[in-house]
Amino acid sequence: MRPSAQEKTKRIRPLKPGTSIGHVNITAGTLGFPLYKDDEVYIASNAHVFVDNPFLPPKKIIERRIVQPGRYDGGDPARDVVAEYVWHQKIWDVWEWGEKCPITRTIDRLYKLLGRTSRVLGVEENHIDFAVAKALVDVEEKTFSGLPEENMFFVGLIFAGSSYGHGVFCKVIKYWPSVLSGFTIPWTFEKDVVAGDKVVKDGRTTCYNESAVWITSANVVVSYGAEGVAWFRDVALTEEGFVEPGDSGSPVFVVG
Repeated sequence: MRPSAQEKTKRIRPLKPGTSIGHVNITAGTLGFPLYKDDEVYIASNAHVFVDNPFLPPKKIIERRIVQPGRYDGGDPARDVVAEYVWHQKIWDVWEWGEKCPITRTIDRLYKLLGRTSRVLGVEENHIDFAVAKALVDVEEKTFSGLPEENMFFVGLIFAGSSYGHGVFCKVIKYWPSVLSGFTIPWTFEKDVVAGDKVVKDGRTTCYNESAVWITSANVVVSYGAEGVAWFRDVALTEEGFVEPGDSGSPVFVVG
C-alpha cells in the first residue's frame, strides 16, 4: 500500500525524497533527490522551496535553515532543521533589466556616447527552479512511495501547475548548472523528453501518480506571489491532475 499525503507530511528520519520539506520561512514543498560530492551528502528541490525569495541571488540569502516537515506541516525550527541552504539558481523577474543581454548593453553604451540615457528592458529567460542544501541528517535514495527501480529515467522537478491543471516541470538534467558539475546523483537520467512519454512522480501532496508528457518544450509565465513573476522557456507540461500545491520539488521520471 502506498503512503498517504498525511504520512508524507510527518517527521521522517532518515530523510526520503518525496516528503514534506521547506525553508523555515515558507509553507512546505517536496524533497527532490540526494546529491553527492567529496563524501558529503546534499539534497535538492526547487529554489522556491529552499529559499524564501528565489529572485534574490545566492549571496543575499541570509536565513539558511531548512526543516522537515515543512512549517505548514508542523516543522519546528527548534528540532526539525535537517539541512542548510548552499546555492540556488536565481530566478529572473519579468521586470528585471536584462543585465546579461549583450544587445541591451550595446544600446545603452551607444546612448551614453550620444549624451543620453537609456534602459532597454530585456526579459531574462529562466530554465530551472532549482536549489541545493547540505544535509545535516541521513538521507535515503529511494523515494517514500517506492517508485519502480527499473526502466525509470530521471528528467526533472515539478515546480508549478498551470491554470488549466497541467503539471509543469523543469528539465534539471538538460540544464544542469556548471557550478554543480562535480555532483553525482543516484539515478539514471535522460536529458530530454518526448511527447507522450509516460512520467511518474512522488510528491508531498499527491504522492505517487502517473501522467504523460503533453508538451515537451513550453514557454510559461509563473507567478511567485509577492516575490515576483518569471518567464520560463523550454519546460515540459504533463496531462491534467498530476500536480497540486505542495508537490513543488517532486522528482519526475520517464518510465519505459
